[in-house]
Amino acid sequence: MTDVPKHLRLVQRNGVFYHRASIPADIRDTYPKTEETFSLKTKDPREAIKRVRVAAAEVDARFDEHRRRQNAVLTTRDELTAAELKAVEEAYYAYLLEEDDQRRDAGFYAGEELELPAPTFEEYDEQVVEALTYVQHQLPRRASDVFYDQEVDEVMSWDGFDIKLAPNAASRKKVVAAIQRGEVRAYKDIALRNKGELVDTPEAPAVIAPKSCGVLLSDAVQDWLKDKRSGWTDKTAKAHEVAIGWFCDLVGDRSLSSYSKADGRAFKAAMQTLPANWVKHPKLAKLSIGKAVERSAELCLTPMSGTNASKNIQFVQSFWNWAEANYDEVDGNPMVKLSKPKGVARDERDPFTDEDLKTIFLAPLYRGCRSLHHWKEPGNFVPIDSGRYWVPLVALHTGARLAEIVQLYVEDVKFEGEIAYLSLMPGDDEEDDRRVKNANARRNIPIHSQLVSAGFLEFVQRAKTANQKRLFPDIEKAADGTYSSTFSKWFGNFLKACGVKTKKKSFHSFRHTFEDACRAGGVPLEYVNAIQGHAQGGEADRYGSGAGGYPISLLKERIEQVRPCACILRLA
Repeated sequence: MTDVPKHLRLVQRNGVFYHRASIPADIRDTYPKTEETFSLKTKDPREAIKRVRVAAAEVDARFDEHRRRQNAVLTTRDELTAAELKAVEEAYYAYLLEEDDQRRDAGFYAGEELELPAPTFEEYDEQVVEALTYVQHQLPRRASDVFYDQEVDEVMSWDGFDIKLAPNAASRKKVVAAIQRGEVRAYKDIALRNKGELVDTPEAPAVIAPKSCGVLLSDAVQDWLKDKRSGWTDKTAKAHEVAIGWFCDLVGDRSLSSYSKADGRAFKAAMQTLPANWVKHPKLAKLSIGKAVERSAELCLTPMSGTNASKNIQFVQSFWNWAEANYDEVDGNPMVKLSKPKGVARDERDPFTDEDLKTIFLAPLYRGCRSLHHWKEPGNFVPIDSGRYWVPLVALHTGARLAEIVQLYVEDVKFEGEIAYLSLMPGDDEEDDRRVKNANARRNIPIHSQLVSAGFLEFVQRAKTANQKRLFPDIEKAADGTYSSTFSKWFGNFLKACGVKTKKKSFHSFRHTFEDACRAGGVPLEYVNAIQGHAQGGEADRYGSGAGGYPISLLKERIEQVRPCACILRLA
């Protein structure tokens, strides 16, 4: 007998070890396979036992996922009663005896090849003894491993339980102990069966756990995304969907009325523990969010930034705010007051200094470069029909957001009398990819005379003559569905080439630069807010049209008080 512990799902044929598992009875009718049998690709017994335990956990996770899709919604709990824990033991005992019945029905290897790899009777008897020895070592020490950690969630999802334990629930260790007690009893009885004793397989115990009722979180989320999508970019929609998906996976998909601040706290703790891009982390990528949180803590991984954690919490908060307004059964927001207060925007980004602006707009891109591709190198080419040339200039003179500028259509440059202005409005249909951040972002911005002097209106006229739809067609849409991601990456490289780039200087710095210029020019705050698309507050946000309801002629007067960069006259 080897000192390597055996596993009931480990079989060997022609020297190669295999994982072999029957499909649990409760999902046998709907599961796409009759068995989960595959090679572990090793002939080494010690390596095989390592691989089979991992494989068993993965297969059980597949069973669990199938069960989750087929069964009723699981109820998230923190504690189990003594009766429920005893039921876990009984259910697992019955499950192992039923699995033993299936093993015997399938037959043992006795010289003739069976349809699938099978152990000899002697090998099977030895595996049972080894498995019993292993669990008798684990149980008194209250010891667990990856197999038992996965098995807890599987057993809790079985018919009659329909429970999802919270990731850090104290009952998890108790469930592991209950499973191990069931194993000890089962392996002892299977050993007796191997000696010819008659041991009946009992019926699984009947356990009735409280069921969820009312509107499910997952259903409400779909309605929320559908309701909000028209006002969001694809990137914004995806960010919200991912965050609420994490919340649902962490605390469970239940009726809306069942969530509490405890669920909110659990999500906040997860966001403060997980590293940035945790779903791509090599040691976390294949784990559920609950397991990833535990593993992150064990490995002492650097958590994501406070800003990113707060963003995810705010995304979930926004769902609950919407749910509270749309469903009678939602009484309060489980995420309320859990995110950090928003920092001052100025603390996140610095404005460009006059010296920065001179460096930017005296770069070869504006004074002459070799080509659009070789924009870093001096030459005789000025790309006056490129978005790379105009987008920074528009931002400097309007304070508009990058996403608002790069999505402009040619028709968005309009006139009221002799006053040219940019119309920042969402598209009329789903095929129109123009979006605005919120209701306040719907506005008209007069085109500054300094931007006109730089040749902007001539550029627009050339675009009209060419029958262009988009004003900046050379800025391509990124994989995330936005034009801003593509340009932002390029502009970061541009700032580095100019020697202006710092951690707190990016394209968004133009917005702060414009705001400073407004302040220096004596533009009243309410006009600054109207031009930049900020909320005015109070009743002012409910009435009027355009930018805060101000006539375009008055906004033109105010914007002409602004002198963002005195060094720019006519670049082209």
